[in-house]
Amino acid sequence: MLGILLLAGCGTIGNLVNDPRIYGGTRYDAQEAGNWGPCGSGIIAVFDFPFSVALDTAVLPFTLIYELLKSDPPPPPPRQAEPSVPNPHTR
Repeated sequence: MLGILLLAGCGTIGNLVNDPRIYGGTRYDAQEAGNWGPCGSGIIAVFDFPFSVALDTAVLPFTLIYELLKSDPPPPPPRQAEPSVPNPHTR
């Protein structure tokens, strides 16, 4: 039980370290809650869910600003058309 309490909010912390998304820790916990594999990450996600909701709400101003200021990658440059070469087999 102590381990679960120490991991409280870890979905949100992982979200903030990688690529902050709005309520990313809560989304992660909801996704992992169905994973009842051998390591039991689904059980931890179920207990972590309310802590992640609270922590995601606390950092919401930061994640909103980050999402608004995050620059999208620039579009690729337009391809230049290759000059057409006449086909010698057509008239």
